[in-house]
Amino acid sequence: MEEIKLEIALIHSEGISDIIINSIKNEIDDKTVNLTIKKRKSEIMVGLEWFMPTALTVYILKPYIEAFLQEMGKDHYQVIKKAILTGARKLVGKDKVVTINVLTSTNAPKKIIGEYSFAFSTLITLSSKYKVKFLFDDCLSIEELEDYANKIASFVMYNSDEEIMKILKKNQNIVILNTSICTYNRNAKEILVLNPIPKKY
Repeated sequence: MEEIKLEIALIHSEGISDIIINSIKNEIDDKTVNLTIKKRKSEIMVGLEWFMPTALTVYILKPYIEAFLQEMGKDHYQVIKKAILTGARKLVGKDKVVTINVLTSTNAPKKIIGEYSFAFSTLITLSSKYKVKFLFDDCLSIEELEDYANKIASFVMYNSDEEIMKILKKNQNIVILNTSICTYNRNAKEILVLNPIPKKY
């Protein structure tokens, strides 16, 4: 069987130095991975907060061949976990090495930054072109980051696209722009599906 590589991209803003990106690249570079790095220009953005790109996004294209999942799942589970954890530890939590400042419009009703990090996120694209974005609480400990990375890797590699859609639907998932939003429930220590629409609507 021809080797099929896992597609991972590091998409980052101009505010993240090449030194940090190269450090992450060196830690997750693997012969079984096609790793792409893309720099995004800083610009004014308007939209729902949770759907806006973070300073660094680890973008993973989920393999669509079930045989590949069965044969390579264990190896790529470790690669996905490492890719997420390496980026998160540098940009989220007490030991982060980068702080992101977000400027809001003077007319914005709320100037306080939300509970989720603007610095880091993970985006998974399923074979159906449907996306699942994982947000990170900026207060997560190293142990919580590792557990979250473990759970994202398991969620992606050990569930088919159909199973993932069923899980999201069961948790009253609301889809916007073909994307579902998830985070880490610190109390239950599990992935939590978020509703991006404010309750008042």
